[in-house]
Amino acid sequence: MGRMDRKSSIETEPRTLKMNQIQFARLTALYVMNTTSMEEAIKIFTEE
Repeated sequence: MGRMDRKSSIETEPRTLKMNQIQFARLTALYVMNTTSMEEAIKIFTEE
């Protein structure tokens, strides 16, 4: 029996953002992490 290559579930989901949008989100998240307190960053990332 051959080895099964596994992919994470995130790789099998359809993409809803373009790569430039994903990169912008990553850079924005890094900016928030580097310029705010941990408590404030958690509020920003978890508020609806």
